[in-house]
Amino acid sequence: MIPNKYGILLSLVIYSASMVAQSTFDIFSYKTPNGFTLRESSGYLHYEKNEGKNYCQLFLYPASLGQNDIEKDFAKN
Repeated sequence: MIPNKYGILLSLVIYSASMVAQSTFDIFSYKTPNGFTLRESSGYLHYEKNEGKNYCQLFLYPASLGQNDIEKDFAKN
């Protein structure tokens, strides 16, 4: 018996979805980019990647509740 094309497609989708490592920080879900390593995780997340002379840093900060006043929000952050 030959499996139908929808069964094969469903199998591929399930397999590829299981390969994606997704994490959650505060209210955000994200996938860590390939090659980045976690350097700091106290209060915020800091990822970095070095490739020869190329360097990149990614920072994720938790969401903060707004106060309906831009001046107060700016001062708080």
